[in-house]
This record gives sequence, C-alpha cells and structure tokens, in this order.
Amino acid sequence: MKNLFAACLFTLAGASSFAQSTPTPPSPPKPYQEGSLYLGFGTGLANTSTGYLGIKLDAKVADKVMLGVGAGISSWGGRISFTGSYITKSNWCPMITIARSSGSPNDSIQIDLQTADGKTRKVGMYLDAINTVSLGVQKNWYTPRGNRFYLDLGYCFSMATSSTPFRVADG
Repeated sequence: MKNLFAACLFTLAGASSFAQSTPTPPSPPKPYQEGSLYLGFGTGLANTSTGYLGIKLDAKVADKVMLGVGAGISSWGGRISFTGSYITKSNWCPMITIARSSGSPNDSIQIDLQTADGKTRKVGMYLDAINTVSLGVQKNWYTPRGNRFYLDLGYCFSMATSSTPFRVADG
C-alpha cells in the first residue's frame, strides 16, 4: 500500500513538473486590427484632442489609417476635435488634428492684472471661439490584450481670423 501511494505521488510530481516546464507561446499583441475601436480618456495641459480632461474614440478605417474624434474641457472652453494618423511599423505615427474650442462668449473671465503703479486690478475678458490645426507624431504602446496607450507630440497653429481672439469686457 505504501509503495502504491509512493508510486502515485512520484508520478503526479513528475507530471506536474512536466506541465510547468512546457512553455506556452505568448499570443502576439493585436494592434490595429481591421475595424479596431479604441475608447479612452485624455488629459494634459496642452492636449489638442481633449483639453484638460475628455474622452476620445479612435477607429482603424483603412490598412494604415486611424481616425479619431475627441471631446473635452480645455483652457479655452469646451473642445471637440477630429484626428487622422498614418500607422507605421515603428509605432511613431504622423498625425493631424483639427479642433474647435468654444471659448466663453457669454461669460466674462476675471483675470488679475498688475497696473504700472504696482496695484492689482481685476479685468474681465470674453474668449471667442477658435479653431486650431495641430501637426505632430503619436507614439503608441500596446498591451498583450491589444489595448493601446499613446503620447502625442506636436505643434498647434491657431486659425483665428483676428490677432486677438478675445475681447476685454472692462478695463
């Protein structure tokens, strides 16, 4: 009886060792599959897609083309944006973003300004709506499950028709 128990124990130990030593090949990440959708949030001081805080939806619409739409709150009011990027093998993707920020045409924003004699004075300003175009690159990282993290780097150009896209309410 003891010999039968010992034989079973050694057999199980050997089988479990064999099972642990057999490597299973990792499944490759699934970046940019046809019809892939990526829903996430964006944040940053100068985020051209979502502003300070917002949401973004990206979709692969062709073999090497990703399009996205974003909405959020920026330093210039509410923001909505459209992004297009070209997918590369290196995951450094050139991109263009067109955005519109609503400004604050009906609400005056109070700013403390220092006068020439050193005193502080409150000045009200109205921010006009503004359109911007941003050119840059996007670095993508993928998890084994196909989720994506990215970082945008670029420069934003104002499409304002006037040199001052704001109006001073008082001052």
